[in-house]
Amino acid sequence: MGLEQYRRKRHFGRTPEPEGEVVNSAARAAAEGLAFVIQKHAASHLHYDFRLEIGGTLKSWAIPKGPSLDPGERRLAVEVEDHPLAYADFEGRIPAGEYGGGTVLLWDRGEWFPEGDPEEGFRAGRLRFRLAGEKLAGRWSLVRFGNGERGRDHWLLIKAHDDFARADAELDITEQRPESVKSGRRMEALAAEVAAGDEAPATKVATTKPLASQHAAPDRDTSSTVHVGGVAITHASRLVYPEAGISKHDVARYYAAVMPWLLPQVEGRPLTLVRCPEDAAECFFQKHLTDALPSSLHPVQVREAEKTATYMTADSPEALLELVQTGVLELHTWGARRDELERPDRMIFDLDPAPGVGWPRFVECARLLRELLAELGLPAFLKTTGGKGVHVEVPLLRRQGWDEVKEFSAAVARALARERPQHFVARAGKRERRDRIYVDYLRNARGATAVAAYSLRARAGAPVAMPLAWRELGHTPPGTWTLANALRRLRAQRHPPWEGYEDAAVALAPDLLERLDSASAVLRRGRRSGRDAGTAE
Repeated sequence: MGLEQYRRKRHFGRTPEPEGEVVNSAARAAAEGLAFVIQKHAASHLHYDFRLEIGGTLKSWAIPKGPSLDPGERRLAVEVEDHPLAYADFEGRIPAGEYGGGTVLLWDRGEWFPEGDPEEGFRAGRLRFRLAGEKLAGRWSLVRFGNGERGRDHWLLIKAHDDFARADAELDITEQRPESVKSGRRMEALAAEVAAGDEAPATKVATTKPLASQHAAPDRDTSSTVHVGGVAITHASRLVYPEAGISKHDVARYYAAVMPWLLPQVEGRPLTLVRCPEDAAECFFQKHLTDALPSSLHPVQVREAEKTATYMTADSPEALLELVQTGVLELHTWGARRDELERPDRMIFDLDPAPGVGWPRFVECARLLRELLAELGLPAFLKTTGGKGVHVEVPLLRRQGWDEVKEFSAAVARALARERPQHFVARAGKRERRDRIYVDYLRNARGATAVAAYSLRARAGAPVAMPLAWRELGHTPPGTWTLANALRRLRAQRHPPWEGYEDAAVALAPDLLERLDSASAVLRRGRRSGRDAGTAE
C-alpha cells in the first residue's frame, strides 16, 4: 500500500504526526528487530490502532475493543492505511478537524516475530506471530475474513493458548493497564496536558499538578518537603489515597518503619514497580531501569526474548525510600535473585476466588492446598495479597530452573482441580471459574512477578500484602491489614509468621511428580492430615 494514502489524508503543517518514509525493513530488522506498536486513539470513536512493521511501513488495523488476552475472544481488526515507522513513537493530539482528530496515547510497543515470511502472510490474509511488548506477549494471529464498509478488509486478532493467555474478565488488559508506555499518563491526563500545552507551551510540565491536588484538603500545602530516613520527600502532603486521607508523607513513613521486614523480601530481586505520581487512581507499571529512577538502584541485565534489558534491584533503605519519592506505591519481585536469575528460590500458588466463593470455603480450600504440599514434604507459607486472595509460598533451594518449577506447580494446580473440581480450577476461563478458586501457577514463569510481602497496594484504603500464620487465616478476610494497622501488628508480634522461611527451603525431588498422584489422596479423604506444613502455627 505504501504511504501515499497516509500522506493524502493529512496536512502536515497542521498535524504533529510525522510525514515519514518507507524504509529498508530487511536491513533495519537485522540490526534492531521488527517493531510493533499499539496506540489508543480517542477520535470520533475510541479504538486501538495495532501496527506491525512489514515491508518498510507499519501495517495498521483499527481494533474497536482493543486486544484481549482471552483466546476465546476474537477481536475485530479493520485494516487501515499504512503508517511510517516514525509513527511508532507518536503520542499527542491530532487537531480537531484534521483526519483522525483526537488524542493518541502510546499504549504498548516492542518487537514482533513472524512465523514465516510476514509479507507473504499479509498477502495471504493469515499472520501468525509472537509479541514481546511491555504489555502484550506470547503468540497471536491476525486472520482476514472479509470486507467491510469503504472496502476495508476485516481481520480478527486472536490470542493463542499459551502461558500469556488469560480468560478472566477481571483481567481485561486494556482496563488493567490503561497507561502510556511512553509518558506513564492515562488518556484523560494526557489529553489535559497536551491541551494545556497547546495554550501555553511554557507551562506544559506544570499543567499536571492540579490533577493531584484536586483531592487535597484546602489547608494542605502539597508543595511541602520533608525528610524520611534521610531522603527528601517532596509534595509530602499530597493525598495519594484521597478516600483514606493518606498522604505521600504517610506512605514514606510506613515504608521507613516497615523496612526491617520489607528489605529482606526485595533485596537482590529484580523489581516491577507500580508508580502513581499523582494518586492511587493514576498508576503505571515499570520494570526497566530508566534515568527517571534513583541512582541508588542497582542495574541488572536480563535476557528477554530477543535482546537484553536493564532491570533493577533496590538493596538499601535509601533506594526504597527514593522509589517512594518517585511515586512508587507497590513493589513486585521476581522469584529469583540477581546472582542466580535462572534458579528460583520460591514457588508461589496464587489462590484467586471467584465472586461466588464465600470466605469460609476459601479458607478450607487454602488449607487443602497446604495439606497436599505437606503430603509431599513441602513447607507452605501464607500471605494476603492486599486483594481478595492469598499467596501460598514454598521456599526453594536453588537447584531447579524455571521450567521445572513451573511444570511442578502446574501439576499441583491440575491435581487440585481434578480431585476437587467443585472447589478449584486450573484455567482462568470465565466459564470454568464460576464459584470456584483459580489456582494461578503462572507466577512461577521466568520474568513473572508477585507482590512483595509488606508492600502497599494501589487500591482504596491502602491495603498491605501481609504474611500470616495459618491459624490466622480464618479470621483475616480480605482488607484486614492496611497502612493504618499493619505496623501495630508487626510491632506486637513476638514470632513473625514467616520466621524460619529461608531455613525451611527444600529442593523439588526428582520423583515429586510421580508422588503427586498418591499424595492427592489427602484431597479425596477430605480431612486434614494434621501434619506440620513447616510454618509457625
